[in-house]
Amino acid sequence: PSFPCALAAMATKHSVLLWLALLCCRAEAVKYVMHYMPWFEGEDSGHWCDEEYGNSYYESVLGRYDSRHVATCRTQLRLMKAAGIDGLWIDFQGPEWIERIDLIATEAEALGLKFAIVLDPHSHADLAHLCEGNLTAWMQMSNYYYVEGRPLMPV
Repeated sequence: PSFPCALAAMATKHSVLLWLALLCCRAEAVKYVMHYMPWFEGEDSGHWCDEEYGNSYYESVLGRYDSRHVATCRTQLRLMKAAGIDGLWIDFQGPEWIERIDLIATEAEALGLKFAIVLDPHSHADLAHLCEGNLTAWMQMSNYYYVEGRPLMPV
């Protein structure tokens, strides 16, 4: 038997209840997030099953969508929420993505999803300095991820 099953079998009635309570508390602390790449721009996007990029091996159920469209964003976020996702880490590669990240963050907030910005200096080595105002504004949103009182910024 697995470790939890073996532990439960050895435990007394009271310790089993304690173990189950601890297990439930631990499960509530787990958060599931998606790494969101907002780079798809419809049929002509270079990231759809393109050998040069190698980033997408399967077609989306939404077809070759555009990350800049509100309806696409809402549909994706609703699917994430329905699947039990708690939030998303939005990839940020350059100033040309600011509008779409604003859209995603606002729509996520409306659905009760949290987010963090993944600073990906692929296109701009000084991205943090270049877009400092936007990063600050996103981090001040009510649905931005904080850890121990500090905004989370995965890289």
